[in-house]
Amino acid sequence: MELPEEVQRELVQYQALQNQLASLQNQVNTMKLEINILEEAKKQVEESEGDVYRVVGPVMVKKGKEEVLKWIDERIETLQVKVKSLDKKIQALQNALLQLKKKLEEQLQSLQEGGASSG
Repeated sequence: MELPEEVQRELVQYQALQNQLASLQNQVNTMKLEINILEEAKKQVEESEGDVYRVVGPVMVKKGKEEVLKWIDERIETLQVKVKSLDKKIQALQNALLQLKKKLEEQLQSLQEGGASSG
């Protein structure tokens, strides 16, 4: 039994949305990992005495402790805002996937019922 063109298009759309969702979830996971690393680095900098170094490209540069802490806080805040934004996109995608899944299930059910009655 060949699927109607509309159902095929919606299946392709469903797969594309699943791929997009997986990509966004990977981005969020990467950002959360970076936040955890930055929070650990912040603890280390706060506990340190003396010189503090920050990696800038391929070199390490001596920086003031407060300057490094400020940079870490700003980076964490930036990442948290991005994570929040991506979480909203993920929620919207999950809702769209759920709606599309219900629609596809209904279409496939009616195709099966139609195929069974004509057979």
